[in-house]
Amino acid sequence: MGTDVYLEWDTKTEEEQKAQFTGWAIDAGEDGYLRTSISMVLEEHILRVLFPEKYWAEGSTDEYDFEGNFERLNEIGCRYLVSVARNEPFESESQQQEVLQNQKTTAEAILQVIRNTVPEGGWIKTSEIDEFRWAVSWLDSVYSFFELGIRKQKEGLKPYPCISW
Repeated sequence: MGTDVYLEWDTKTEEEQKAQFTGWAIDAGEDGYLRTSISMVLEEHILRVLFPEKYWAEGSTDEYDFEGNFERLNEIGCRYLVSVARNEPFESESQQQEVLQNQKTTAEAILQVIRNTVPEGGWIKTSEIDEFRWAVSWLDSVYSFFELGIRKQKEGLKPYPCISW
């Protein structure tokens, strides 16, 4: 169980459609596919923040403004990486803003996450590394999904997310 998000757009070819069938991969954003499983609570939250309710409840085919929402993705992505690195759940919006006070870009957030993940002795437990790599891989896929959406938007193909859960 989980959530599948497919990128749809005008004049989508059968080949492009088939590329999105990835066997529930969490790293297929470049093909226009995002996935969260039932245990991916933070990731599910991110998708719900990025994509308005109308795409979830109503199955809207209205064009989504990928370009206009890219900065929002940057802010959310930073919070997500910090949360994973600190092993903290998302809490209030005000706490998230406080954590991100000096982290305005994804690159800055990644550096901060690495600094927060490495203990003073310089060693990281393997499980922490794996969880962080997995989180970065999923977030990278979201960025790839947005980049594809932006390209389709610039081409005038009216992209939108098609969400099933």
